[in-house]
Amino acid sequence: IAPEYIQSTDIDGRADLYSLGVILFEMCSCFSTGMERVQALSELREDPPRLPPQMAERYPAQAELIRQMLQQPASRRPGARALLECVER
Repeated sequence: IAPEYIQSTDIDGRADLYSLGVILFEMCSCFSTGMERVQALSELREDPPRLPPQMAERYPAQAELIRQMLQQPASRRPGARALLECVER
């Protein structure tokens, strides 16, 4: 879940974009073990989010999009319209 749910701060549609960023991250990832997955997901919560180096090499556009979607606080994340424009490029 988005950090703002845990922190009980203002929640808007950008919380959903955070969750979408996590889903995109998992779609672009390949984990050998469950522990690798847990560690990678916990590193996403850091500010700025840490992605595996091989992801940026293999999927540079998606990695940048994921970084933007996981920004903290939520006000630094793109809105849905900006996200759509980024994807359409």
